[in-house]
This record gives sequence, C-alpha cells and structure tokens, in this order.
Amino acid sequence: MVHKGMLVCYYVELTQNMGGGNTEIGGGRPGMANVVRTTGGKWLLPYEYWGGRANTRFRIADDPLTFFTGSPTGDAVTSLPVDTGSRPLATGGSPVVIKLPGGRLVHNAAGSGNIWVNESGRSDGVWKEYQTILGPGYSRNLQYVEGTGRISILRNQGTSTLAFADIDLGHSDGAYYQLVNRKTDQVIGTGSRANDANLGNGDVPDVVLEKPGAASNPDTQGMGTRPVGRHDRPVGIRRPALWIGRRKRIPHDDDPPPEEQVPMTVATTNWAGNITFNAERFHQPASVVELQEITAKSRSLRVLGTGHSFNTIADTWDDLVSLARLPRTMELDERAATVTVGAGLRFGELTGTLHQAGFALHNLGSLPHISVAGACATGTHGSGNRNGNLATAVRSLELVQADGELLTIGRDDPRFPGSVVALGALGAVTRLTLDLVPAFELRQWVYEDLPVAELREHFDELTAAAYSVSLFTDWRGDRINQVWVKRSDGQDAAPHWYGATLADGPRHPVPGIPAEPCTEQLGVPGPWYDRLPHFRLDFTPSSGDELQSEYFVARADAVAAFDALDAIRDRIAPALQISEIRTVAADGLWLSPAFERDTVAFHFTWHPAPAAVADAVRAIEQALAPFGARPHWGKVFSTAPQEIRELYRRYGDFEGLLAQLDPAGKFRNEFIARHFPADGRV
Repeated sequence: MVHKGMLVCYYVELTQNMGGGNTEIGGGRPGMANVVRTTGGKWLLPYEYWGGRANTRFRIADDPLTFFTGSPTGDAVTSLPVDTGSRPLATGGSPVVIKLPGGRLVHNAAGSGNIWVNESGRSDGVWKEYQTILGPGYSRNLQYVEGTGRISILRNQGTSTLAFADIDLGHSDGAYYQLVNRKTDQVIGTGSRANDANLGNGDVPDVVLEKPGAASNPDTQGMGTRPVGRHDRPVGIRRPALWIGRRKRIPHDDDPPPEEQVPMTVATTNWAGNITFNAERFHQPASVVELQEITAKSRSLRVLGTGHSFNTIADTWDDLVSLARLPRTMELDERAATVTVGAGLRFGELTGTLHQAGFALHNLGSLPHISVAGACATGTHGSGNRNGNLATAVRSLELVQADGELLTIGRDDPRFPGSVVALGALGAVTRLTLDLVPAFELRQWVYEDLPVAELREHFDELTAAAYSVSLFTDWRGDRINQVWVKRSDGQDAAPHWYGATLADGPRHPVPGIPAEPCTEQLGVPGPWYDRLPHFRLDFTPSSGDELQSEYFVARADAVAAFDALDAIRDRIAPALQISEIRTVAADGLWLSPAFERDTVAFHFTWHPAPAAVADAVRAIEQALAPFGARPHWGKVFSTAPQEIRELYRRYGDFEGLLAQLDPAGKFRNEFIARHFPADGRV
C-alpha cells in the first residue's frame, strides 16, 4: 500500500524446507497478512500464525509502520467483541478483512464460510456474524461489488475449482418491494431481525406479518427478486425474497401494450437506499427521440437523476426514466461564455473539460457525482455569500413535454423563473445551457474548534472571508468542529482565526472518518472544480449510508436560527453524523430555497435511523418555524404543504405553469400532487 508517500509491503516468512521435514522459522509463521484502516484512525493487521494456540490473530497500531511493537504474536481474533448470538470470529488461517465504502469492516477466515461485519468500522467495534451458503476452505478472498451492498466470496474447492457465494448486506442492486395483504394492510417482514434466526434470535421464525413501517429496521420489510442457482441466492441480511414473478398491478386502459412494456429491473432505490421506487417500468433511452416516444405513450412518468434525493420526489407508479444513456453532449460557445450539456451529464464529467478550455462554473455542490439537471431542478447549492445556487447558472433549458414534443425556454421567456427549479414537474429536461465564468484557482484550509461565541459575534465576517466558507458542527458543545475556507485571493491562512486553529493535516467533515475521499486541503492551489466540492469524484460520495435534511432561512436571521437549533441540540445530536452551515445568494427562481432573500442553509447528515431522524426533523422544523424555514425539496422533511405555500410568493404562479404545460398531470406523482394539487387546494 502507499502510506505518506511510501510504498509499504507486508511479506510472508515462509516455512523452510529442511529436506526431511519442515522447520518453522522463529517458532511460528506469520502469513496471509492484510492491512485496513479503521474509521477511528487506527490500523488493523489480521494474519495467520502457526506457532500454536489460536492460529488467526491480529494487531492494532496507530501507525501501519509500527505493527512490530508490542506482543510478538498479537491477539487472537476470537478475543474481538461480538454481538449477542454471534459466534467468535472465524479462525483456521487465511484471514481476510476488507473495508467497505462508508467504513464497515468485513472478516472471513478458513474455518468458516460465514462473514463477520463491524458496522462502526472502529478497532474496538462489535462484530456481527452473517451466514453464507459456503463451508470452510483455506484459500479465499472477499470482493466488494462496486455500487451495491453485496460481497462476493471466493474459496478453493479441491484442486482447480472455485466455490462462490454472494452475500447481500443491504441496499444491493435489484428490485425491492413490499408484499402487502390489501385487506389487512400487513406486509411480510422479519420482525426487524437482520441476521439468521439461529444467531441470537432464539430460533424465532424469520418470516412474520407486520404493519408497513412498523419494523425498527425498515430494510427487513423489503423484498428482493434474485435468480436462484447453485451458488447464487440471497444470503446475509434477513429480508424476504421473491423467487419468481413480481408484484401485480391493476392495468389501466391507457397502458402501453404488453409488448412495449419494459419491466422495472434496475435503479430501484435512491442513492441512500431509504426510498424504494414503485415504478412498474424503467427506461433508459439512448436518444432524445426515444425519450419523446416513451413520454408520449406514458400515462404517468418521472425522470430520475443520480438518485441523490432522500424523499419520494422522483417516485412513480408507472414509468421511471433515467437519462444516463443519453448522449454525453457538451457544446461550448466561447464567444457567449456558455456551455450546453445533456441533462444526464454529471458535474464531474463536465468540469475538467471546461477548465481546460479556460472556463468555470460559478459554484459547485459538495458532491461532483450528481447530475446537472437533477441538481438544478431541486435548487442544490454550494456556499458563498455572493454565490447563487447551481440553478442560477441556467440560461435556457430544453424539455420533453407531456405530448412528446420539445420545448425550449430561455431567460427572455416569462415562464423561465418557474421552469428551472421545477422539481421535474413540467417535463423531462434534456439539455441545459449554462453561464460560464473564467477559470480560476482556489486554495482550501480547514480550521478547527471555532468558539460559538465568535460565530454569534462575527457570522457575517466569517462567511464573507473567502469565496466559499462552510461550517461543520455536531451540535454537542460550545465550539464549531470545523470551518472549511476556500480562498481565491491568494492570501495565506493564519494559524489562528477568530479563535479557531488551523488543522495540521487533511480532515473529513465527519469525525473519525479518514480524509482520503476529500478534496485537497492545507492550502495547496488547485482548479476550482477540485476545491469547491468537499469530496473527490473518484471516491464514494460522502460517508456512506445516511439520510439528509436541509432548511433555508434568511441570512439576516442566521444567528437567531443557530441559537434556536442550539437550544434543541439534545434532540438533534443523537441521530446526527454532522451538520453543515452554508450561505447562498438570493435569486429570482420561483421555487428556489433562496428565492428573493440572501440565505443561510442548515444541513443535517443523519445516521440511517428513520425514527430518530423523524423526531429530530420535527424538532428542527418547530424551532425554525419563526424564521420561515424552507426545506430542501429533495431531502427529508415533514413541513406541511400549506406552510410551504406561504413561504414562496410565486407559488400560485408555479401552479398555473403546471396547469399550462402539463394539464393532464403526466409528470405529477404523489409528492407533486401533495404540494401542488390540481385544484389548487393543499
């Protein structure tokens, strides 16, 4: 591995062949070593040791170069803590430990085909056993399947034969449904049990009937469809599976004929996995013409971006369309300083090309992984007192209307302010033309432990001090954990700033997580697209499994709103990973959270615990109600539609635009209908 600029190798000291037999070097043979970094910043080295006693051992060190200190033989993996019902970690040699996106650790060894998962990823974390269909076997490997919750397990089986199992730890590819008894409204679940009945569950039957949403672990009510083969069936997390068929639906008279219906087979959950889409059919058109045909034939349709929303804004019962296969077009007009892009393009696919041509976008969000059209449609933003949200760069857009015809709306069209942040309710956006600025460089620093008293006294000065400023807090004390400062003016960072201290190394916003996924810090100059986002394009977004909420208030109320939230910190902190405070310039887009007011945004990254999050969200909304807090359209919130209506002066005008461009409601789903009912009554 590479550590601090050095290539570090861990070698196996093989047994010597002495002719008449084998002699072990040093009384033991440490081998099969692999090294992982824990979320707590320590390093874990599992290895086999044939020197007697337990033959699968481990060491923990603060530095991966110092494993040799301490005990000469390390500790047995059987000494690691396990949850109730799980057996001690497998021994038998040939240990494998891998780290999943988000930090979870997974262990397997030759003495068992099962795996053990450390959800916290910490060196002192508790391990839970999950059963697989494989038996013991010596040579083996674990391979994470990118973009899923699955791990492939390979082991030898005799000579020149490999055995294989596929274990699903949740949020894997493939459709997940709830099987509902419509007369009793019960669904099939597991009573919130996430591993096997014989592992700490007292052999209680795995399958039970329960009310939808009653399970504390909602994943256990999700049903998956998977093929059944000799080595290919669901194992691991206990969720029921539908081996054949799929959910049935009463057909509509205006449904497409059966030969034209495409079953829903992919993109069945959002990025976080907390929303399972209900679509009957899924489409990935390869051209705008194909999209027009699909739209014209559909009874009800929604367009899916990169799935980085946390509520049902993208859901539908009929046709769900991904634009990911549309041509990845980028048409640069240097004279007009604009670029016209295909709607399915992600920011990370666009920005490098713009920079090479000498241009930039005025701002970016925390993640470069999101689609341009999806970000603009929901008012996604970065930070900076003078920086509008990402939708403010849109100069014109092209969309497919309900009848399949194309419509272009530019800034000179009176409908334009209602058509950019439009929540996908007016049509399927296919192209956007964006304003550009000259390319620029930024330097990024992180300060730690900003006193809250300084924030109260100097909030405006803090947020105006750089091109982009973000403050991170866990709402647990009298200090702001981190302040991320992105400067374009060439000034160096002072070692101390408003009582905060300059970090001595790279930092991740979430405490305890390594900083490798984050964009470069410590004042190293870099292009705008590699400093404005907090996270790098080549790493998994953010911290992994999570939920998100965000609320926008007038910047003039920033300190008062902060104090209101600080007063309920005990309701926020238990469910929270981290909270971010950013500023956004006012704009004139009717449904933009920054509509007609300079804004401060309070963002909350939650643990994936829906009940605890719901309680915290209710408390936040009550605390921020006096400030007219607008929720982010694509995140978790519970603000009543009538209250939201009162927060947007042009709300009624948007309803009129909906009636004009989509009179039959083809692009309405339950989310849109709830907030913008056809009769105008919320």
